[in-house]
Amino acid sequence: MAMPVQTRLGVWNQACTGSDQVAEATTRAIDIYESLRVKVTAELVLKNKNFKRLALEQLDVLASQVAGTRGLHTYKDFKYAVEQYLIPFFSRYQITEITK
Repeated sequence: MAMPVQTRLGVWNQACTGSDQVAEATTRAIDIYESLRVKVTAELVLKNKNFKRLALEQLDVLASQVAGTRGLHTYKDFKYAVEQYLIPFFSRYQITEITK
C-alpha cells in the first residue's frame, strides 16, 4: 500500500508517494513537500479549479466593482450569459482542460 503525505501550507494537501517502502516514501514525501512549498512561495495554484467555481468567484468580483457605477446593464447581461449558458456547459470541466 502506498503511503499518503499530508502537508499544511496554507491549506491541507494530500498526495500519494507511490511507495510502501518507508525510506523511498520519505524521500518522495520530502520532494512533494518542497514542490508544494515552492508553489506557495510563487503564489501558484495548488489545486485546479473547475469552471463553475471560478465563474461564480468572478461574478462576485464584478458585482462588487459594478456596485454604484454605470456598468449595471452590461453586468446583468454578462451575469445572465454566464449563469444560463457558460456554467451549465462548462461546469464539469477543470480550467486547465478548457482549450481553444
